[in-house]
Amino acid sequence: MVSIIAFIGIIFGMFYLRLKSLDRRARKNLALSKEKSDLEIRALRAQMNPHFVFNSLTSIQYLINLKKNDEAEFYLNKFSRLLRLIVDRAGYTENTLLSELDLLRIFVDLENLRYEDKFDFVVEIDDEIDIERALIPGIILQPFIENSIEHGLAKKDEKGRLYLGIRKVRDSIEIVIEDDGIGREKSAELRIISGNIGQSVGVNNVKRRIELLQKGNLEHLYSFEIKDLYNEKGDAGGTRVNIIIPYKLNEA
Repeated sequence: MVSIIAFIGIIFGMFYLRLKSLDRRARKNLALSKEKSDLEIRALRAQMNPHFVFNSLTSIQYLINLKKNDEAEFYLNKFSRLLRLIVDRAGYTENTLLSELDLLRIFVDLENLRYEDKFDFVVEIDDEIDIERALIPGIILQPFIENSIEHGLAKKDEKGRLYLGIRKVRDSIEIVIEDDGIGREKSAELRIISGNIGQSVGVNNVKRRIELLQKGNLEHLYSFEIKDLYNEKGDAGGTRVNIIIPYKLNEA
């Protein structure tokens, strides 16, 4: 009788510990989900940061002042489409690669207008990728594109090159964002001189979101890495970002 009671006690004890474990896991998942949502909201807000809006409209106003009305209308339409894309994507944790590329191309065009054709933008996409159905986490590419322009290419004396390559590697997508700008070290020095020493909020946001995606999906690989590039003389020659995410298709 005593042994049966002891056995039942052990079973109830194990059951209680299991419930406690599940409760802790549920609380942890809830906290991670909330943090992930908060980060996505911050990323969406960053897309519409006042500096970018002001700089874009100022560049368009400059064209109007030069009586280049057709060109001004062209870029104003681009700016309007960018706003529409951002609004339409609000609330979605994933977007098709096609819509992400549409947004990036418009963003880069407006930045190139601001910096007076300071760089070429080259995009290469693997033919195996169905860009109309392939899904990627929203707003994970723009912060790196923006960083390459702002801190690398814009401060370069000669015309630069911004490269975006996307290829399928087994069941993953590998994304490469590369610039031949002044490099992170030189950029950091210039920011210290100018008094602008804050870290990139957008890049840190993406880093944390990728970490959370990996924690919530151990079956697939999510990762990103930033590398400094150097020329033959050992001088800084730009920056490369590598992002790996699962290859997922929209089944709708």
